[in-house]
Amino acid sequence: MIAIITSKSCPVGNNVKDNLLSLYTFEETAQFENNPVYALVNDKSIYLYTINELHIKSENLHNKINADLFVFVSTHRSEKQVNSLSVHSIGNWKKAELGGLDNTLVPVNAIYIKELFLELEKNNNLGYETTVEVTHHGPYNKKPCLFIEIGSSEKQWKNNRAGEVLAKTIVNVLTRKIVNEKSLTVFGGTHYSQLAVKIIKRTNFSVGYICPKHSVDSLTEDLIEQILNKTMPKPEFAVIEWKSLKSEQREHLINKLNALNVEWKRDKDLFKD
Repeated sequence: MIAIITSKSCPVGNNVKDNLLSLYTFEETAQFENNPVYALVNDKSIYLYTINELHIKSENLHNKINADLFVFVSTHRSEKQVNSLSVHSIGNWKKAELGGLDNTLVPVNAIYIKELFLELEKNNNLGYETTVEVTHHGPYNKKPCLFIEIGSSEKQWKNNRAGEVLAKTIVNVLTRKIVNEKSLTVFGGTHYSQLAVKIIKRTNFSVGYICPKHSVDSLTEDLIEQILNKTMPKPEFAVIEWKSLKSEQREHLINKLNALNVEWKRDKDLFKD
């Protein structure tokens, strides 16, 4: 079962939920936190939930909803106010400041990250940037999760056309048969991973976790083992955005990867141009 999670406290969640219910046929099947739970009529494995609190505060939702995949629909905030449609895995490389647990990643199905990004880009007729963000924030969950978001201000969050793009993207991807492609992990780069986008668009690899350059110093062997154990499918190797890291950061990262016999490559080794 796949659970689409919207929050009453989130303008994007309300926007996308309204579009889902108007564009597709759902039927009410139950109540959750005194809110209707809807099942997609054409695919009874897909359910639409509304929670009362913000997504990042909905810890351990797997104990309340028996889903195999959680798709959180949320706002994205940006200091530069960039209009965007984005997708990302979740978890904390360091201290948990926005939900989740310290130094703990949440399981991710990397193939859905790739498919949702490609479908977002295909459906994006808004002139917004389509991007993949690094792994960050909570909530904690034992089942695979991802966030799909609209950024970056009230105007975009309530834009009905943006809500329609996300609604169509979510249903198109979740109702199709997903090919079991290969995955990898990215280390380095900034919050918006241009390398992950390049990999997704130009190779047959999907990308699960992305550890940004400002978190590489905090990497432990335990976190790397979490990457290996919590990514579906298991990563084939790690890719290092070489020039984004300082030499001491590369040394720290490579020592950790080598200690666990994790294969790694420079980003330039994937692309010859």
